[in-house]
Amino acid sequence: MTTVSFLILEKRSRLIEKHRFKKYTFSKTEKGFYIFYREYSNGVINKDMSLNDSYIEFIKDLSKEIECTIYFLIKNIKHQEAVDNFSIDNYLSECNKKNIQELNIDHDNIVEFDKPYKFSCSNEW
Repeated sequence: MTTVSFLILEKRSRLIEKHRFKKYTFSKTEKGFYIFYREYSNGVINKDMSLNDSYIEFIKDLSKEIECTIYFLIKNIKHQEAVDNFSIDNYLSECNKKNIQELNIDHDNIVEFDKPYKFSCSNEW
């Protein structure tokens, strides 16, 4: 099993693409969303499942750049093809949107596996 984190963006990010920031790789475009993934390594979540401080700063920088909603998901997968077959339909479809938890990364930054989160832009960042 490999742990993979996904970022699902409404806009393309030069921060990720140009610098391969935080080791995210572009997977595909689906229904107008840009899907990036990275195999888990230190730097995304801590042992207590809280978001790493440097990752929080990355999300803030990304939010400033693209000025739109950022979706985040962390999953355990068995094979690389599970990344290739990943679909946002299971998480962002109209019937599943009610399961998305909004996360205020300045206060509540504990995440769970297989649960979609939404980071919204904040003027305070």
